[in-house]
Amino acid sequence: MSINPKIKTFLVITQFILIIFGAYMVMSLFEVWAWFPFWVKNVALVTSLGAIYWFTRKTLRHFRKARLKNPGDVRFATSIPRQNPQWPLHTASVLVLGLLVWGGLSVGAGLPGRIIQAMTINLSQPPREVLLTVSVSPPDYLNQADTVLFDGIDGYVSKISAKRNLTFPEGSIITVEVSNTQNYTPFISLGNALGKNQKDADGRFRSQHILQDNSTLDIKVGPYVSIRQGFTVIPDQPPTIKFSATPEVTARDSFEFRLAIGDDHGIVETYLELTRRGIQKNQSDTIRLPVAGNSNGEVQQTLYLNLLSHHWAGTRVRGVVKAVDGLGQISETEAVFLNLPEKIFKNPVAQNLASIRKSLIITPERKNAQVRRLDLLTNDKAAYQNDISIYLSLRSAYWKLRSAETEEDLNVVTRYLWQTALKVEGDGSFEEQNILTLVQQIQMKLITGSAGTEIDMLIGGLRARIKAMVDKEFMFLSRRLSLNEELEEATLPGFIAFNTLISTLRSQVEEGDFGAASKTLTTFQALFEQRPVPKFQ
Repeated sequence: MSINPKIKTFLVITQFILIIFGAYMVMSLFEVWAWFPFWVKNVALVTSLGAIYWFTRKTLRHFRKARLKNPGDVRFATSIPRQNPQWPLHTASVLVLGLLVWGGLSVGAGLPGRIIQAMTINLSQPPREVLLTVSVSPPDYLNQADTVLFDGIDGYVSKISAKRNLTFPEGSIITVEVSNTQNYTPFISLGNALGKNQKDADGRFRSQHILQDNSTLDIKVGPYVSIRQGFTVIPDQPPTIKFSATPEVTARDSFEFRLAIGDDHGIVETYLELTRRGIQKNQSDTIRLPVAGNSNGEVQQTLYLNLLSHHWAGTRVRGVVKAVDGLGQISETEAVFLNLPEKIFKNPVAQNLASIRKSLIITPERKNAQVRRLDLLTNDKAAYQNDISIYLSLRSAYWKLRSAETEEDLNVVTRYLWQTALKVEGDGSFEEQNILTLVQQIQMKLITGSAGTEIDMLIGGLRARIKAMVDKEFMFLSRRLSLNEELEEATLPGFIAFNTLISTLRSQVEEGDFGAASKTLTTFQALFEQRPVPKFQ
């Protein structure tokens, strides 16, 4: 079966164009030209178009000559097949066509842009196409600035293989941001862990990795970017903590803990864990301790902790103090057994309030029974001599408890009941509890380095509370000794020292010396705990 010479000529021309121009387009679709200077692509484009023009013109001329010589038997053969009979022209055509289809499917929506780019003659190096930023953020507790490794790399062709590892603390976060990737999904890995690329609305890829051991960061974005950077990790040692002395109970029934605490980067949290035997299993409770967290190396800390309000007061418990560093590593002291002091109330109303509070903590599911007990106590006005202030406090506690639905609501009620019991008792413990609460709040502010009006108000409140406590003792001693004119507040134990320490504390906070302020507050606590307990009648 003979083929029309015109058709045969058309097929040969088509095959040749497909091979020459198709090969150029394949290299454009897969962005092979990105690895060469811009003028190489221009030369390839002009050469391909010139070769197509030359071959098409030569083939048509040959066809016309053959038709004139022998119109009935046109033997058509291009110069390439005629000189090289083994040349598989059709195989090459099919191969190039397959590569074109594969490239088009791979590019997807970016195909029109790649075709336009392929047919464009560039007069200079094209602008950057891949924007890459790599930064390393040390752990927050180190208070160190971020380090930018690569910022806006020109990704038209970037190959970086670092010969030297970079050193960063354990727990540092490596952040990689890649944008304008021309439909390539970045390949980002740290060691054997692949990063999870999060793509935002602007087409920017973002991936984060936690540096936990010596590893290598690999970043690849199509043919544009290939980066390999090694990292050496500075390990974070676990904290050390131990008792410098056996815990003791002060004259005011607070525990005195003397601790030696150390860490290579600083402690972020310290807490006391109490454990006691339960009916079916051991019960535990944790209490956060105010310990300065930004001190490197070992430091000596003296802490005072009042546990009279704890629901296990009056029992023997097992206690350990635990320290946590910024990486979450936990160390603990040896276990000690503590006999928790218990507040002994003498006023019957205060005794009932303390009993209701303890029942709510131990058996919160029996809340309704405690609501009835509190209601009966409120209506027994003779028990508290019909004191309107006590009545209002009891009635407020009743409505708070009745409307309590969540665990946090019950916690609010139990704290309020404890404060009310201390106030009813009238032995000065209410004022002391307020002072201890303010001291703890100031300690927490010093740990976090918080300065400003809030801590200034707390210090002012501490001065006012100390003044109120001393005034109460002064009035009691004045009535007892009948020396109203001769007795002065300054003669009461520690009054001058308290005012001096509070003034020093305020000055240190204003200067930003929180370490010295923390030591001053510890001295204040020690003086407060050593004061003799007043015996109010």
